[in-house]
Amino acid sequence: EVRTDSKVKITAPHDHNLVLGNYYKGGKSEVEAAVKAALAAKPAWEKMPWEHRASVFLRAADLLSGKYRAEMNAATMLSHDKNIYQAEIDCVCELADFFRYNVHFAEQIYHFQPENSPTIWNRADYRPLEGFVFAVTPFNFVSIGGNLPAAPAIMGNTVIWKPASSVVYTANLIMKIFREAGLPDGVINMITARGADV
Repeated sequence: EVRTDSKVKITAPHDHNLVLGNYYKGGKSEVEAAVKAALAAKPAWEKMPWEHRASVFLRAADLLSGKYRAEMNAATMLSHDKNIYQAEIDCVCELADFFRYNVHFAEQIYHFQPENSPTIWNRADYRPLEGFVFAVTPFNFVSIGGNLPAAPAIMGNTVIWKPASSVVYTANLIMKIFREAGLPDGVINMITARGADV
């Protein structure tokens, strides 16, 4: 967690007098620190067997759909102005499905190898991108907000995640779930800076 001198109130979109919390707005130095953290975590994360990376996100799906289900639904209702039906579909069901679905497709991708001929051995080698992935996520869907940084991380990439400033409340809860699921520091780095500063 990074603290700065600039504190921003998080209010409910349906009632601006309802303060949900605060977050610290980052600037250039916090963005640079996130880049350094992502690059430092990259070598170990990309060398980790994909099954171990996948297990982090399968655990996150279980935490989201179990232990944190009620808290995540409440956070989505308050900070995204959704009813319980919409919150359950968006933040719990769909995001947990994304985590599990992405692991399933990663397994298919990693197991696919091109056909060989009698005299030629063909092999596909799947490796993460160079550098890091920059994931800028929208305000209107928690599931997309959590999936855009998670999908590249499953494939061995490190990520800098910039959620919409109006939904930092739910994004922070997703980060809490990632940490509890065993995601190493520096793999997904959430930044709360203005778009122009990023």
